[in-house]
Amino acid sequence: MFQKVIYKRQYNKPTIEEIEAEIADEPVPAEVKEPAPSKDKCSSKDIFKQLNEGAVYVPLPERQPIAKAFISQAIEISENYQIDTEIRQGAGTVTVMFSFDCGGAMGFLKSVIQYADDISFFSSTNGYEIVLALDFYTYALYRHGRKMRP
Repeated sequence: MFQKVIYKRQYNKPTIEEIEAEIADEPVPAEVKEPAPSKDKCSSKDIFKQLNEGAVYVPLPERQPIAKAFISQAIEISENYQIDTEIRQGAGTVTVMFSFDCGGAMGFLKSVIQYADDISFFSSTNGYEIVLALDFYTYALYRHGRKMRP
């Protein structure tokens, strides 16, 4: 499940350390407690092994030109709108991650979302309010003979 970073662009934004220092003086409510440590520990190696068990990846060469358009559109959006962006490639997937704080009038993202096979949202990640992850599949994934994607 290794992913290679093929593009990364970050614009001026306070670092996580600066943000943490800014909120460090805020009092912590009494009802907030640290979670108990998990008794069922599973290593990332075990998780990846389970995910890849019975997995067969079949190349989809007809999707390569679309993948290039997906990447190109993501880079254009990153540069035109100064959105922190990371693009990764691996395991039959190209993933575009846009990181930003809340905002409106984000219709310009439609031009890249139209290419995505999968969309995920993450909140409060690495100092950003929102991370939008768009996946485009360049390989079909079959698991135990059943097509899983795209």
